[in-house]
Amino acid sequence: MHPHDPNQIPGTYPQAPGSHLPPPPSPYPSYPDGFIQPPANLDPSPSPNATLSPIWQERFAFFQRYGSPGSASKETRQALRSMGLWRNIRVSMNFLAYLFGPIYFAVKGMWRQALTFLAVAFGTAVVLVLLGASDGVVGFVGPAFSFLYMYTANYAYFRHVNGERSWNPFAGFWSKKR
Repeated sequence: MHPHDPNQIPGTYPQAPGSHLPPPPSPYPSYPDGFIQPPANLDPSPSPNATLSPIWQERFAFFQRYGSPGSASKETRQALRSMGLWRNIRVSMNFLAYLFGPIYFAVKGMWRQALTFLAVAFGTAVVLVLLGASDGVVGFVGPAFSFLYMYTANYAYFRHVNGERSWNPFAGFWSKKR
């Protein structure tokens, strides 16, 4: 129908094809209050680790058992040595954090720690320039902070997923088992 058709009753619109059919039945039971009840076997509070990839699950299992890889605990050091070089590196370090630094932290939801890292790195570079440090020393700040990003990212993410919202990227990093 045309919108300017004089035969059309004002305020009425042509029906869409199939609009006279009833809606399909819901797979869930309906209740008088209009709410749909979830299945009884649905866990209302899933584990935060349930949606993580296997590599993150491996890292989190290590952190839950031994604490931070930067810990001075004898048990933690022995566990890292016993797991082999590549697994040790996978648990202890994060190469995406090395490459992307604060951007990686922000994408993972740790924006507070990303801002802290940016402020400290910028402040360090400014102080070195004001003190008249050579270009080589000032240029060393970037790779040095990249190493810090790489080494702290996994444990910081573990703490973030478990509900901690700290501005300190090193929170609990050097302490013994959490």
